[in-house]
Amino acid sequence: MRAWPVEVVDTTAANDAFTAALAFHLTAGSDSQIAVYRALQAAAVTVTRPGSYEALPTVADLASIGRADKATA
Repeated sequence: MRAWPVEVVDTTAANDAFTAALAFHLTAGSDSQIAVYRALQAAAVTVTRPGSYEALPTVADLASIGRADKATA
């Protein structure tokens, strides 16, 4: 699976975002491919913002990406 193409601002929290999203989706019972896809989304959003904690995406941020992704599919 490829990473999302984004304009990188700061990679400080990318691993934290990826790991947290992956753990969340796996423990929620998501299929492993879906969990990785969502983790990549979270990391992609995170690297477009400066900082660490403040760069982490909200559930609403990720939901809007999911809707946009479905619209272009």
